[in-house]
Amino acid sequence: MGNIYHAHAKTTARIREEIQDSPEMIARLAHRLSLNPKTILYWKQANRVTDTRSGPQHLQSTVLTPEEEQLMCEFRRQTRFA
Repeated sequence: MGNIYHAHAKTTARIREEIQDSPEMIARLAHRLSLNPKTILYWKQANRVTDTRSGPQHLQSTVLTPEEEQLMCEFRRQTRFA
């Protein structure tokens, strides 16, 4: 699945590949692409061109039995908790 970029995204996978493949100096590349030199350095050193996941890395959920799930739903209905 490809990444979906917002309308004002300054770096896309194509731009990141260009940054990684370019032999230009950091300052010149930053000026040409209108990016911060720190951004150029970040993508030069990255070994990928995709974004990393921004949510939790390990979900901490428990598996409930059907009886426990029913009990929980009833409790939430009675107490009006989320």
